[in-house]
Amino acid sequence: MQETKALKQRNNSIDCFRYFCALLVVVIHAHPLAYFSDELNSISIDYFTRIAVPFFFMVSGYYFTKKIIANKANLKAYLLSILGIYSFWSFVYAIKANLSNIRKHHIDMKIVKNVLLGFLFKGTSEHLWYIPSLMLAIIVLYVVYRLKIRKVLYAYSVLAFTVACLGFSYNTSIGSKIPLLNSLYASPNFTYVHRLLIFGICFATLGSFICEYEKRFLEKSSKHYFIMIAAMYALFVIEKVAVKLIPLGTDNLYNFALAPLMFVIFMFLLKNPLPGFETAAKYLRNASSFVYFSHPLFMWIFRPYVKSELIIYLLVCICTTAISFAITKIDNKYLNFFNR
Repeated sequence: MQETKALKQRNNSIDCFRYFCALLVVVIHAHPLAYFSDELNSISIDYFTRIAVPFFFMVSGYYFTKKIIANKANLKAYLLSILGIYSFWSFVYAIKANLSNIRKHHIDMKIVKNVLLGFLFKGTSEHLWYIPSLMLAIIVLYVVYRLKIRKVLYAYSVLAFTVACLGFSYNTSIGSKIPLLNSLYASPNFTYVHRLLIFGICFATLGSFICEYEKRFLEKSSKHYFIMIAAMYALFVIEKVAVKLIPLGTDNLYNFALAPLMFVIFMFLLKNPLPGFETAAKYLRNASSFVYFSHPLFMWIFRPYVKSELIIYLLVCICTTAISFAITKIDNKYLNFFNR
């Protein structure tokens, strides 16, 4: 009974930070600071928002590993739950993307084919790639634990993350000069490779790694992790600036300081779980999911009527959060589907 209770217990800090990360994802797509300047918008995306999606993967890897360790993991149920929400939003965005053809009662089979292929690999909207990547990462974690080869996964994750960094931040200086890898980096399919086989697996594994050795890491103080966050973020910024100024690579999506930065952020949240904030954390946790999945739809709705990127961003965040809060308050089993 105590084990079950511990398993169900959530960390309020993590759930609240998930909502903050969802707002950062909206920044990536809405470009609110472009209202002031393109440079400020670029800074906000490069130096602040890149922690968002890695954190989502880490949370999933952390909590799913808890279930595996407690022998409570139901892989089929977990995947079906994710597949349900993924299918729904993929359908919504497929309708949105082909609305003009639907109005004309015209069906283009080429579009249908692209929609089906998109559903299998990346979703029907740019932000939905996260779900196929998450599903694969969870499957990998489950299999690895069943086969008891966690160290192999840890080694793979380090190697794969290094490959990704060489393909992005260090492509010009190193990656493009490595045989075989340079062909991979030049391929248009590298987008799918790094999303499916690197991004999700690496950060879900990092969350799993933290779960596995959590007690040992929690021996450090909150002050220790706070200082480490400042230090790692400084290294994160310095590396990104160096990559741009020298230049070392073509894109700042992956850089080596990102992984240790995510580790210390996650540990600081674990050290400070915000007891007593269960209700607020529940509302924000639910809102993080709804904001993430629905924000491009609301951006599309507001864009014809609002010209300011900043106002669109604020409207999207306010509306999606308010709707999610209302769903949580109503607590209807059918409406709760949208908050998963």
